[in-house]
Amino acid sequence: MINKNTLKIIILAIVILSILSCQKEVEELARPFVTVRTLPATNVSTTGVTFNGEILKLNGQNIIDYGFIWSNSFRPLILETPSLAINSISLGNNPPENIFSVILTIGQQLNRSQVYFVRAYVTIDGLSTYGNEISVRPR
Repeated sequence: MINKNTLKIIILAIVILSILSCQKEVEELARPFVTVRTLPATNVSTTGVTFNGEILKLNGQNIIDYGFIWSNSFRPLILETPSLAINSISLGNNPPENIFSVILTIGQQLNRSQVYFVRAYVTIDGLSTYGNEISVRPR
């Protein structure tokens, strides 16, 4: 038989878990902006690196700009207009599909053996959304 204190703790835990799970659903429904993810870098070589991103949820919005920002320090500087960042590349406003990529070359945009922190971005209606941060080191 369960004592009163144990029963109270179980009921309290159930209530808290219910509230937290409902809050996540409300946040997902209320999210009016695009969702973007930075995918792992590919084709890492002595000549360059391919940055990859994915648009997960567009919510019927028109893309104004999309691309990548990067830095050699943790957490690239996030600006209201990503294409103004020192280390950024804009890919325009019309992604060919949900997954987008760009090849950056050693000696022009990147240095060999330097660790870079990269984030994909998408801008809609003046609001920029950034993907998760990945790191990559050209060979």
